[in-house]
Amino acid sequence: MSTTTRKLSMTFETDEGKAKLISLPGCREDVTAQEVGETMDAMIARPVFSISLAAKDGAKIVEQKTTVLF
Repeated sequence: MSTTTRKLSMTFETDEGKAKLISLPGCREDVTAQEVGETMDAMIARPVFSISLAAKDGAKIVEQKTTVLF
């Protein structure tokens, strides 16, 4: 039996010029680049983390397939 999981990985640049990766599990199959970009913009505009996100650097969907052998 195998299962596939999806997560959305978003990379930001902080105010300090460092990269910050934020991953969210359970990404929808039909998520669009526009939706992700708008979400990242909102995360930058309304900080909820202890670090300040300054800019979007990239985003990707990561799929992982797991096969149970026994």
